[in-house]
Amino acid sequence: EDEYMSGDQLAFFKDRLEVKAAELRDRLLSCQVSCEIERHPDEADFASDEENRAVAASMIERDRQTLSHVL
Repeated sequence: EDEYMSGDQLAFFKDRLEVKAAELRDRLLSCQVSCEIERHPDEADFASDEENRAVAASMIERDRQTLSHVL
């Protein structure tokens, strides 16, 4: 029976998935660090940081889902 992909093709795509998984892990770590709460005396700065944390949280969730599909 013919194989769908050769061994070389499988190795190529496995390597690509491993690189993608490493990139996602790195991005998850950097987003999690950026989500740490900082205290600002200015409410505008605080609101801006809250918005940035909300965006980072949605990116984290998207990357976690993508990582689960890659692995």
